Amino acid sequence: MIVNVATVTVTIDGTGQLSHLGKITFHADQTFLTFTGGSFIFTGTETLVAANGDKLFATATTTVTDTSATTSEATSVLTITGGTGRFADASGTITRHERGVLVSIVGSTRSNTITSTWEGQISY
Repeated sequence: MIVNVATVTVTIDGTGQLSHLGKITFHADQTFLTFTGGSFIFTGTETLVAANGDKLFATATTTVTDTSATTSEATSVLTITGGTGRFADASGTITRHERGVLVSIVGSTRSNTITSTWEGQISY
């Protein structure tokens, strides 16, 4: 995960394993929405690419809370908006629970590693 504190944007690129998709890659672009109750709220879009190349598209809202100077916890709620291939008419919701650890800070850019668990339901 890359956080640019100057533009208050987040970019996430990752890999994982999901039951309906197999091995996946995913990309997220999110921008800062608000700060409330000690948490940062971001919104944006995500694309998940299944093992066979089919894609799922989603909008996302992420709540991030710093748990120390170098760690954070987040919850992302993804609303599936469609996709390609077998997911062309997909809908549903996925919740992703994340734990981030700061790796480096270079200028206004923070790099983090994230581990996450995903749960939800997709109709297609």
